[in-house]
Amino acid sequence: MTAPLLVKLPPRSWCFAGLCVVAALNSRAHIVAQSIAEQGAVNAVAGLFDISAIIWFAIFASLTLAKEQGTEGQWHAGDRWVLAALIVAILLPVPMASAFASLAAAAWFAMTGVRVGAARRLALILFAIAAQMIFGRLFLALFSAPILWADVQLVSLAANLESSGNVLSDISGRKLIVFSGCSSVGNLSLTILAWVVVTQLFDMKMSAKLWLVVGASLTAAVALNTVRLVALAYFPENFESLHHGQGAMLFSWANLVVLMGFCWLGAHIALPQRPRPAGNEGVL
Repeated sequence: MTAPLLVKLPPRSWCFAGLCVVAALNSRAHIVAQSIAEQGAVNAVAGLFDISAIIWFAIFASLTLAKEQGTEGQWHAGDRWVLAALIVAILLPVPMASAFASLAAAAWFAMTGVRVGAARRLALILFAIAAQMIFGRLFLALFSAPILWADVQLVSLAANLESSGNVLSDISGRKLIVFSGCSSVGNLSLTILAWVVVTQLFDMKMSAKLWLVVGASLTAAVALNTVRLVALAYFPENFESLHHGQGAMLFSWANLVVLMGFCWLGAHIALPQRPRPAGNEGVL
């Protein structure tokens, strides 16, 4: 059913995508503010405000799909209430309110929109952006003890170091306490978000081979986090750099480059290959 409107509104996809993007950024506003305060405006911009490049890519993809859908999609009677609630959540000084409201709005958009095409793909990306913020934290809050124990056990086995719970002994015998910020869950949640974005942006069909590539990329995310923790244990004199300095930035870039490589491989497997032109025609 189409809701009667007294004024002409922008396309439905643009309204949902735009407000969900604003809500996603608002839920991370404290991260942006902290990065500016600690690094200065110029360095904060260069560092993407300490927000992962994967999240910025997801935002770009959602706006791209909203543009692709254009003016298609009828407004529904409940849209005004859903969007009004989303605006109220954005205005509240509670970051997680924006995340939960964005998740609910994306779910509503998915249930009331076209089940195929750009609208469905857009809804999945909007949902994934909000879910990454919520469920990564929720998962850590509920299962932090076994998750951190597993991370530390991996490091202990890989580096032959003593461990107990979430406490790891470095080579000098000093105790390193591994908190949630160093858990592999963050890398895993961003990897899952990246795959949702890539598969939906390029309308990739899942297959057994593609699932294997996804699984390999998740394994690589855990492995890189383990290598970083091993480096922290083996090079205690470089702790500050490896924890939140240039070393940490290098590992962050390594994660991104490896993930991009797996995404390229997945696209090569999932997307149809264009036939080669005959002779030298069309070859650049």
